[in-house]
Amino acid sequence: MGIRSVVGRADLLRALVISHGPDVKSLDAQTAERFGRLLCMQFGDDKAPVEDERTTVVVEPPDDAPEPEIPVDTEPDEGAPQLRARLQARLFALLEAHALEGRQEPGADGDLRPLTAADCAPRLTGEAPHLPLVARPRLWPALRRSLACPRPAQIDVAMLVRRLARGETVRRLPRRMSRNWGGELVVVMQFADRLLPYEDDYDSILREVQRLHGDGGLKVWTVDDSPFEPCTVQRGLQVLRSVPRDIPVPPPGTPVLILGDLGLLSGSSIVEDEWREFCRTLEEGGARPVAWLPLSARRVSSEMSRHGRMYCLGADSDLRPVRPSRGRRGGLVDDLRETLLACMACCVRVEPKLLRALRRLHPATAAEPGLEALVWSHSPVVVAGTQVCEIDRAHVVRYRKEFEALPAAIQIEVLLCILHHHAWTGRSTECAEILIWQAHARPEARQAVSPEILQEASRWFRRMGRFPYQGPGDPVSFSRDLLTRHQTDATWIATQSRLLAPLWALSGAETVPYGFNPADIAAARRSRSLQTEAQPLALVQHNDRLYLRPDRGDQSRWPVVSSGGGVGWSERRERIGRWLEFHGAAVELPRSGDPGLSEFWLTADKGLFRFGALSRPLWAQEFGRDIHGLYADADIAGATQRFRYIEPGEFVMGSPDTEPERFDDEGPQHRVCLTEGFWLAETACSQAVWGAVMGSNPSQFKGDPLKPVERVSWGDVSEFLQKVGELLPGVKAELPTEAEWEYACRAGTETAFSWGDGITLAQANYDGRKAYAEGPTGEYRKKTVRVKSFAPNAWGLYQMHGNVWEWCAEGMRPYDGEAQESPRGEAGDSEDAPRVVRGGSWFDGPWRLRAAYRRQGPQDGRNDGLGFRVSLRFMSSAEGSLCLPGAAVAPDAGDEPVASPATISEKLKSTVRKFLGFDSANDTPNKK
Repeated sequence: MGIRSVVGRADLLRALVISHGPDVKSLDAQTAERFGRLLCMQFGDDKAPVEDERTTVVVEPPDDAPEPEIPVDTEPDEGAPQLRARLQARLFALLEAHALEGRQEPGADGDLRPLTAADCAPRLTGEAPHLPLVARPRLWPALRRSLACPRPAQIDVAMLVRRLARGETVRRLPRRMSRNWGGELVVVMQFADRLLPYEDDYDSILREVQRLHGDGGLKVWTVDDSPFEPCTVQRGLQVLRSVPRDIPVPPPGTPVLILGDLGLLSGSSIVEDEWREFCRTLEEGGARPVAWLPLSARRVSSEMSRHGRMYCLGADSDLRPVRPSRGRRGGLVDDLRETLLACMACCVRVEPKLLRALRRLHPATAAEPGLEALVWSHSPVVVAGTQVCEIDRAHVVRYRKEFEALPAAIQIEVLLCILHHHAWTGRSTECAEILIWQAHARPEARQAVSPEILQEASRWFRRMGRFPYQGPGDPVSFSRDLLTRHQTDATWIATQSRLLAPLWALSGAETVPYGFNPADIAAARRSRSLQTEAQPLALVQHNDRLYLRPDRGDQSRWPVVSSGGGVGWSERRERIGRWLEFHGAAVELPRSGDPGLSEFWLTADKGLFRFGALSRPLWAQEFGRDIHGLYADADIAGATQRFRYIEPGEFVMGSPDTEPERFDDEGPQHRVCLTEGFWLAETACSQAVWGAVMGSNPSQFKGDPLKPVERVSWGDVSEFLQKVGELLPGVKAELPTEAEWEYACRAGTETAFSWGDGITLAQANYDGRKAYAEGPTGEYRKKTVRVKSFAPNAWGLYQMHGNVWEWCAEGMRPYDGEAQESPRGEAGDSEDAPRVVRGGSWFDGPWRLRAAYRRQGPQDGRNDGLGFRVSLRFMSSAEGSLCLPGAAVAPDAGDEPVASPATISEKLKSTVRKFLGFDSANDTPNKK
């Protein structure tokens, strides 16, 4: 890229300061005058700056814009420093447009019915069965042995006979030892949030102890995690009102049953030390502490096992006391907890019973019952209450990714486990979990599951979204709760976008979670809107702020979109970030969180639009926006040609059956979406521009360089366009396609001509002796006229009707009535392949000037009514294309290194000196 092409007026001012200092008074008159001509300024204290016609146009709000809708800048406070007004160099335009059609799911929804109470009720009544840590037939014998007091009973005759047979001297008769429940029994129940998964286990143990031992001599204490913070005490059936500050040591030989974890799962050494001190105190007082712990034997510390008899509640436990040598200090392995969290990642809610069932699924977690407590208390990853827990939405994505890595067999078992335990809860929980599981399970796991299960869940959500207020319950609260808790799971949302979009629309939220298909969001919001018809909305720019307001039909060439339920705004095409509703007033569009991002997407009805902030193309002498839209003037070999930026969009191509004097090849009408914008010359190519590039003039009607060039074949035009493309950097000069030509000609209208359904000689140049649709007749000019002889259309394009035919890029495309996206006709590489011409000419009847009229001719055809119009295509982000400020691209390894600011300043200084006529070695002007 040449250095001259990047020199702007600000760069020249900077070079002036570098070479001559910041004080302009130090310049001599000749130098100041030379700089003034170059910069279009006058230097002096009493001289105002001269406006430059090539300055970027500052976009002001429309004159009729009301103050409350679009705010104006406030005046600065008195005494505040007066700053120069900031130049507005960013103009927003529509860069892309795409048709947005809602996806169709197999199977019609016409047979859907509202949900009934039976559809939302649990499949089973009652409560889910409790899965004990240890089966009762194994637990109760061991529990009774651990609490019974050993006492001598009858003489052991068999032992006495054996000893006598061996010739031993018997000094004391051997007796049998009996174990009974007599005497006093103390129970200490530990309560803590982490122990909630074991409440049913300890309650069943306590009830069985009360049944077998009886209420006499039984005292039950409850403590809040620490043994030195008793909460309640119960003697027999009587709950004592006054609770001592400490649990007293019972008489010697009294068993003390402790139901808890002794702080081993708390993660706090303080709590663990308090329980160890409590057990040591009981042991020193002669009592017998007996603790049943919800963890494996290898997790019991040896220090704790020295001060009492420790038993472990586990499926693989031998239900024998843990010996001090067997107990090892250490917490639970984090990997086991992560595995259990991955198994419960697809659950909407996890009850203690479901948590235990999920723990037993994986071989690694089944052997460690303490995982339930560690998961329940794993804050902030897990949010737990008194009845259920769930993974926090900030971490749910991580664990669902880990669920995806589990074996397919485990994933299937997880789903079956969820369905079994949630058969006692509402159907909404079950269906939501099925959809989440479906989005994250392996393909082989999904194939192994009965399709009826997945189809039933999908149908339930379709019925919920279609008839939200005709079913039971509160659909709004359900929708908000479900999406709020799982909105970070983009995989689930993207997979089930069509099912979840109606729920999002029902929630009334503005922020759209990532993953939704824009078509689904637009369709869902439109179905919930109170508006029955689409409302046209215009994009308005005021300084750096953008607004959407109801279109007032004021011909300003701003993008106009239609919306029946609002507009979706986002920074990326694949999502909608926010949804904006309109109620008759202008709404300011959100600003991107990234200051360097200068583009955004709007989703409205069935259209998806990309808008971007544009900088002046490097090939443009003048660049700005007027009532017709964005324009840029190009210097083509010394001749100036103004181009209009034609924004992409959708229109109806062809003519209706009722249009007078139409031809069959103009129909059937069909919708065409042009996805990308392009620059189109506002006039047919003039003889002045052609002569500047080609050095010749083949026209029949010479004498006025502002008349259109004619008598040019399609091949002649191709050669001209190739030369123009070499003169203008960053763009490719082409002819418009037939669809682009008609789109630009109509300029948003659907009538026979861009101004209406009739035509007069004051509007176009044609054979005035012939009338159209019983319209007036008049003069036949018999020649071409200047390219700007008549008023332009709404988009600033002159004489799209009449004067000269205009070549198009391709051959004629037959219409089939189907919607098209950026269609092109047959190219035909042979020299005799025909090309389409559009617009009519000075010697044609008015019916041939209609926007839909089409014909084609040979590529080598020439006549005095055949011309063309230049179109410029964007090539890339290179110079000359639409520049997005701040959109930096990392250079490849083979790119040249970027020059430093100092090097650029030196090059700029040298360029300015040469341009102004200074010698490179000193500041004296060259004699040239």
